[in-house]
Amino acid sequence: MHAHSLIGKLNNHVGAASLAFSPDGRSLATAHIRGTVVLWDVHSSIPLGTSLHTHHLVNSVAFTPDGRTLAAGNGDNGTVGL
Repeated sequence: MHAHSLIGKLNNHVGAASLAFSPDGRSLATAHIRGTVVLWDVHSSIPLGTSLHTHHLVNSVAFTPDGRTLAAGNGDNGTVGL
């Protein structure tokens, strides 16, 4: 078994429903149950830019293989935003 350790903490972001690391591992996207998507710098744990606020629940995020596009989705109604 591998031991796990805490490598960082995302302050002021409670209720994350989904997390996705970018393909290069430098960014982390989080989807919040209240409709917010945040892109974080993994090294500093600081948000990159402004949070995206939607009018819908966001319960999934995923990067494209090249890392240039982030998809945010709602599995309840099938809505996906890029």
